[in-house]
Amino acid sequence: MSVKVCLFIVVLKACLSQQFSPPKDYLQHKIPSYLEDCYSNPELRDRALRLPSTINTLVSLIQKAERDEHTEKYTKKVGGVLDATVMSYSILHRFRLDGIVREPDVPSSKANITGSGKGVIPYAPMGPEFNKYKILFGELIPGNAILFPNSTLGPHEKCALHFMLSSTVDLWERGDEGMTCKRPKVEDGNVPSRLSRCPLEDGVMAVHTPYSLRADTVSPGTVIAGIAASLQHQEIPLSKLLHNTEDGVAVTDWIPVLHDVPQKLTILNTWAATLAGDMAEVAIYQGPYKLRTPIKDQEAIKADLKVGAEGWWGAGPNIPAPTVYTTDSRVAKWYYLLRNRDLEMTDAEIRGGIDGK
Repeated sequence: MSVKVCLFIVVLKACLSQQFSPPKDYLQHKIPSYLEDCYSNPELRDRALRLPSTINTLVSLIQKAERDEHTEKYTKKVGGVLDATVMSYSILHRFRLDGIVREPDVPSSKANITGSGKGVIPYAPMGPEFNKYKILFGELIPGNAILFPNSTLGPHEKCALHFMLSSTVDLWERGDEGMTCKRPKVEDGNVPSRLSRCPLEDGVMAVHTPYSLRADTVSPGTVIAGIAASLQHQEIPLSKLLHNTEDGVAVTDWIPVLHDVPQKLTILNTWAATLAGDMAEVAIYQGPYKLRTPIKDQEAIKADLKVGAEGWWGAGPNIPAPTVYTTDSRVAKWYYLLRNRDLEMTDAEIRGGIDGK
């Protein structure tokens, strides 16, 4: 798998140069109009009012879309069939948008009731997860959302799918850390004080089994991406992904090492959508600052690249973190992480990558 990871690192590095710009609207640094309500409407954004982020919720919503009496009529009207292939890629292209982060210094405002303004939404896809997302859905997982029976779901159901399928971490302090975090606050000169010591992870769901009281936490967006990729298995030439930029300057001109990469090499979309993609993120985001830091600082940072970030299901703001098993995973609305750095490949994403592959 090391070759697959290295190849995807190359592509992700190209994306980070901001010269890799697929033309689709939802691949730009803005929230598309069909997802705006999930962030502008307080009733849809509030975690306390969301549907539980569990596998039962996910399956129920997919089944509702599949079995609705209008679904077959709609798919025939647009000339398609809602089979497993179409459902897997259309639900991702419709609801998944990784890397949406909150801007803590910008208060949200409601839309102008006269219709002359849209208000301010202090959220945008500017997180590191968005860069890999652009590659996956711009080149490696083909399709669109046209065949998804969007009218079969209500606003809360649509936003529930969006929040469950979209990977992101809210790193900023919320003000409830004194109650909700498991670890006491530790002053660290290397970590900005405005970061939460137990950030919230989205794009996760609780999976309960009849054999255990404890729930596993999985990234369903990664699982479904693996399914969609395997049902549309592709080996994408590296030369296609590293295409010329709009100004005519080749990627190899600003990443010289690519001159030595054989053009016949390909990237498997199944690996890029699951484990190799997440491992490439770890290498890209952790490698530079850990491997180039002076020795005396490496000891403080712990220069080993980290994969996996443990978390737990909490009961919400101002409710103490559980010390033993509770039923908070049944509610499944607040998933806290135990640390606020090196979060490129969390425990939930590892499980999702294994299940999706």
